[in-house]
Amino acid sequence: MRLGLFGGSFDPVHYGHMELARAARGECGLDRVFFIPALRPPHKKGRALTDARHRLAMLRLAVKPYPAFSISAFELNRKTTTYTYRTLEYFRARYPGAELFFILGSDSLSELASWKHAQTLGSFCTFIAGTRAGAPRAAAMAGIKVHFLKTRAMRVSSSDIRRKISLGEKTRGLMPPPVQRYIIARGLYKTTQ
Repeated sequence: MRLGLFGGSFDPVHYGHMELARAARGECGLDRVFFIPALRPPHKKGRALTDARHRLAMLRLAVKPYPAFSISAFELNRKTTTYTYRTLEYFRARYPGAELFFILGSDSLSELASWKHAQTLGSFCTFIAGTRAGAPRAAAMAGIKVHFLKTRAMRVSSSDIRRKISLGEKTRGLMPPPVQRYIIARGLYKTTQ
């Protein structure tokens, strides 16, 4: 079994995330992709995240049309900052014998050397890196296996969506419609976070 693990704050989840997961699944033959929302991402200290229940609800709406996509609340349930190596240990124990792939953007790949226990991550998984059109391709760390996706990621970011909403700008086409309706119904992101 080949499992894709896609961690992030997903604040909110958008089409860029969905395209990255679909491309990773298709190009790497993944049986399942787990979206793993972070409680407190270690690399995003200082920014308050939208309540986990909202981020989880939006993820559920986004993955609903995709039978091979699931959500793991492992990091949310730990009630503390969770480092990637811990998440990988959890999935190795839960799915013994599965081949693990960790999905990330090339911007995160360029920061990999600063991750906790970065040197050991290569023994846990293969990384799948998405790249944005026009962005330089990040170099992989020694000892880390990386598959660079051929499919280029959409130029969209959660921070840009939050900014647009706070300014009253249109966000149509940036996220799945059920996610957009959820945000509107609950008045999320009305002020810049």
